[in-house]
Amino acid sequence: AVKVRQPLPALLVHAREPERLAAVTRLQDQVLDELNVKSLAPLTDPGGVVAYDIRPNLRLLGPKYGKRLGAVRAALAQLDPAAVAAQVGAGEPVPLPLEGEPIALAPSEILVDLTKRAGYAAAQADGLTVVLDTSLTPDLIEEGLARDFVRGVQDARKDAGYRLEDRIRLRYAADPEVVAAIESHRDAVVRDVLAADLDHDQQTAIADAPEPEAVAGPGGQTTPAGHHLDQITVGRHHVRIALQRATPKPSLPATESGLP
Repeated sequence: AVKVRQPLPALLVHAREPERLAAVTRLQDQVLDELNVKSLAPLTDPGGVVAYDIRPNLRLLGPKYGKRLGAVRAALAQLDPAAVAAQVGAGEPVPLPLEGEPIALAPSEILVDLTKRAGYAAAQADGLTVVLDTSLTPDLIEEGLARDFVRGVQDARKDAGYRLEDRIRLRYAADPEVVAAIESHRDAVVRDVLAADLDHDQQTAIADAPEPEAVAGPGGQTTPAGHHLDQITVGRHHVRIALQRATPKPSLPATESGLP
């Protein structure tokens, strides 16, 4: 499963009607922002990323064709699933060359299931096929970790009782992988968490560390000196954080671990 905060490379859209694709394209900025996706592109051939499973609707066809149902199922299985899916999606009947008496199945008499190929997530409705490219590059993984870190710090701000406009001083201790991700997106992290200062203490294998004794239960702990201590989850990593209101500007105590 892909986390909601993990950016994805592309959203591919196939529409039976060009005007519907144009409508989606006009709203692409809002769509990409809402779905956390980098780009939107038309999908000219859905067969490259999705496959179709075509089945007769037995509830409707059984009473209608009786003993001929076996022949109907065999004839339907011989057709190109993508072509049948397109006809059903367009509301068109699907001819079956049955021996003796050809018939045409109504769209409601055919069940179409959409299956995705590896590396994609797909859905289909009302003449639209929407495909998410779920492949992840190192840059996208880093951005996802940075967004996860922001989410954790925002939760800690709420637990500490800070106001939305309060700026903070923030120190964290994390694995090198998380440190690299945060530093690569430092400007965005600082902006999103309202950090006046952002410092880190790099530690190895902190992802496997237990909950620190200084952090008592869910929601972290605020010390008498006003430092709010917590441990958050960033991807598969545990990250220890210490934050404090930046106004008036306090001094975070220095320790061996870098955290109060």
